[in-house]
Amino acid sequence: MWTYLARLILRRRYWNLAIITLLSLFMGYHAVRVSMSYEMVQMLPPSDSTSVAYREFKQMFGEDGSVLFIGIQDTNVYKLDEFNAWYGLTEKIGTINGVEGVVSFSKLYYLSKNDSTKKFDFLPVFQGRPDTQEELDSLIEKVYSLPLLAMILQ
Repeated sequence: MWTYLARLILRRRYWNLAIITLLSLFMGYHAVRVSMSYEMVQMLPPSDSTSVAYREFKQMFGEDGSVLFIGIQDTNVYKLDEFNAWYGLTEKIGTINGVEGVVSFSKLYYLSKNDSTKKFDFLPVFQGRPDTQEELDSLIEKVYSLPLLAMILQ
């Protein structure tokens, strides 16, 4: 059996090489068209509430695999202790290896016109942790008085 197979391969070596070459060319031609898909498999039906919410989220914020969004809905964040805890969490997340930047309510920036350099300065609203509730309230009023930030936070 093995002797017969060896003779067949050796006698028809040119045909075998031609077939292997043609198959390699065919596979190489189709390998050029191979592409990776980074889309998640849809495990939930399109009518599911979670799937609908995810599509709305993607439509609103776009899609980027290297961005993480954490959202909260809490009016207590305007209280001094809660705000300082949120500020601390933002600082901790910013120190994690691989994190390039953190944007949160406690790390908001605004544009300020600088007449001397004739440019805009990108300044933080909160220079540090506020010490009193009155200081926090005045900074929050400042946030809502800035047109762009007020529009986003509404």
